[in-house]
Amino acid sequence: MEERVNMAQRKAISEILKELDGRERRVISCRFGLTRGSEPETLEEVGNRLGVTKERVRQIEVRTLEKLRRIARRKQVDIPGI
Repeated sequence: MEERVNMAQRKAISEILKELDGRERRVISCRFGLTRGSEPETLEEVGNRLGVTKERVRQIEVRTLEKLRRIARRKQVDIPGI
């Protein structure tokens, strides 16, 4: 049963992530290790990857998490941790 819930949550998260622009999606994926086999990256690591400061990554992350909350509420999806 728990495995089904996780699969349903993953599918819902995947659908919600499609509503983000490329930079937002990349920041969230890197910061939370959403790509299979990857570990969460630090602000500095993501910044180096994107060519921006870690402060800019933090700003994008904060703004994007709020956007994800709004999308999840609109779609009536419960995503733990956001």
